[in-house]
Amino acid sequence: IQTWDGCPAMCKYQKAGTLLKKIQALAAKLMGEGGNFSLGTQGGSIAFVGTAGGVGTTTAAMGCAVRMASIGRNVLYFSVQQNARPENVFQSGASMSEVYYAYREWKSMGTDAGEGKLQLRLKSMISTDKELGVDSFAGFNLPLDALDIKAAEVVELVEVLSGLYDVVIIDLENRIDDVLIGMLKSVNWTILVSDGSENANHCLQRFSSSINELNNSGELIKGEVGLLYTKF
Repeated sequence: IQTWDGCPAMCKYQKAGTLLKKIQALAAKLMGEGGNFSLGTQGGSIAFVGTAGGVGTTTAAMGCAVRMASIGRNVLYFSVQQNARPENVFQSGASMSEVYYAYREWKSMGTDAGEGKLQLRLKSMISTDKELGVDSFAGFNLPLDALDIKAAEVVELVEVLSGLYDVVIIDLENRIDDVLIGMLKSVNWTILVSDGSENANHCLQRFSSSINELNNSGELIKGEVGLLYTKF
């Protein structure tokens, strides 16, 4: 049964958690006003960026998320990497492809779209890992899906999600692109990751020089920048 007297019916769901997510998703679509969520008032956002491939950026980002959760923080791990599979580590929710579809559906509502509506919809798509306590989405259905994502969309999504969490951990591709530049303009911390090898140090030097040049020309960086060596 999908409807009853013209109203949506959800009696086919047996688990309370699944039923709650469906109610939240339905409320996000139907409610006339924004939810009670606040936009961007919770806390920090931390972006992890590998200065070379294979230096352990994702491991570091996930480790940070687990540590934050272990000390009682409400934390979301949010990966925008094309081939990331957070579901291999965390019990993850909907795919990033579905997340961006929901975002664009919300965006198409125009002036009727309140941030609370999107937050409620996204909350219904997130899953919490019962053992590690970290919230996350699954990876993209296909790497090609990530190519269609605009930097401004990533930034706005992170801002909206930041209103729901103490900390949002963002796992970025190891390249300088519009998404990275958008994140540098908005996050509280940017963590550059290297393993201390000769090649990684060379890449780090070039990477940080490029960031400094961009920052000097346009006041790019909003928050703090740190460096994490994963083998020390």
